[in-house]
Amino acid sequence: PFNVLKSMSKLIYVLAILSFLMTFIYIVYPSNLSILAYSKGIGGTSTTGVINAVGTVGGFFVGFALKYINRVTKDKTLALGFLAMGLTFLVSRFSSTIFGMSIGAILSGFAMAMVMASIPFYISLKARPFEIAVAMSVFQFLSSLGGIFTPMVLGWLQIDPGEQAFLFGGIVCISISIITLITRIGKRALSQEPVNEKSLSQNQI
Repeated sequence: PFNVLKSMSKLIYVLAILSFLMTFIYIVYPSNLSILAYSKGIGGTSTTGVINAVGTVGGFFVGFALKYINRVTKDKTLALGFLAMGLTFLVSRFSSTIFGMSIGAILSGFAMAMVMASIPFYISLKARPFEIAVAMSVFQFLSSLGGIFTPMVLGWLQIDPGEQAFLFGGIVCISISIITLITRIGKRALSQEPVNEKSLSQNQI
């Protein structure tokens, strides 16, 4: 396994880190949504439940339509996914109605579907056959790890729950979106490299 880890494309690790960042930042949304809604006088736990349900439905439909969305977004799906997550935070942060916050929730469903469905697909394109199991394990491990660090980092940065946390999430997501777009990670992931047959045979021995 260690030889496989060393032989894998660096882009696989970049994609896995992006999944870590998405889960890290996404946790800010549901964990602070009720605080934000209450501070705006919109409602409490029941209102938050409705808003979350709307977001889930949005992600459900995007998941089914992702094939068609990818035809339009092409190699910019990851960047647009992080942008949608950033808009989720900012729309919710500056909205004062259930409708506005529901729009933010729908965007969060868009974001998760676009990013977390695209990353394993991109990894499968960049990994050679004998690397796929290990590459997917790295992806799963880092994406699961992301949410654990969220409260610790927010506490370390002294970011208050609610409005400050949402503003932080929006800025971080839009920054990642811009970086992903500039570095053309999506384009690099979609440009499939031929399998090195010599390397394949050596690693299978």
